[in-house]
Amino acid sequence: MARSIAAWFSRLRRIRGTIFILKNAMLLVNVLSLLASVGLLAVGIYGYSSDSVVGIVSSNLPLSCILLGLVVAVVSLVGCFGVANEARLFIRIYFILLTLLIFGQIVLGAVAASHKEDVEYYITQAWTNAYETDQSVLRRIQKYLKCCGLHDSSEMAVPDACPTTTPCIQSMKQKFTQGIGTIATTAIALGVIETFCLVAAGMLVYFAQLADDARETELLDEARQLALAERERSKEKRYNFETPFEDGDE
Repeated sequence: MARSIAAWFSRLRRIRGTIFILKNAMLLVNVLSLLASVGLLAVGIYGYSSDSVVGIVSSNLPLSCILLGLVVAVVSLVGCFGVANEARLFIRIYFILLTLLIFGQIVLGAVAASHKEDVEYYITQAWTNAYETDQSVLRRIQKYLKCCGLHDSSEMAVPDACPTTTPCIQSMKQKFTQGIGTIATTAIALGVIETFCLVAAGMLVYFAQLADDARETELLDEARQLALAERERSKEKRYNFETPFEDGDE
């Protein structure tokens, strides 16, 4: 029995050690995830600014980055709170939110990949809309990229802002691709972090349940030992009480 209790204590210590490691690892990773969400917000806000090629071509992309950054920040904060306080309910909520977030990122990535070849079309469409509605946008682009017109210097150009005769389409495609690359790199890094957190959250709940079970078994063993000890004391008292009478009768 003593060996069994020692084994349970040893198991409980190992489980608690694993929980301690998982907690600290998840706290660290969630802090990194929070920083990554700040990076996404920064990229999205920059992309939404008027001088950004990505923002001019498609305002939906920067807005998606801002929304994703906010969601990641909220999920990371929920994870930090749940892990730091060992609140199993919050950890389960965090697990569900993280699963939905990863699934959403996969869907967005697939949609973005399917439109990869349409970059020039979107640039042309955005340039045409800007030329018809707000040429000041094109003026800023031409000055920023040091170019003139779309496919050549005579196509929908703003002549008073043409520093060269180089068309803007290639430079815009390059800037747009760089912006997409930055967003994709951030999303991949987030995906790796989120996958680790997803696995760690599941393990944390599992080991916490194991710790509860081990603690319950430990308490049952202690109660059993106390009951046995009490029984032995009762037997000893009964023996001590009965022994003098037996000696007197003799």
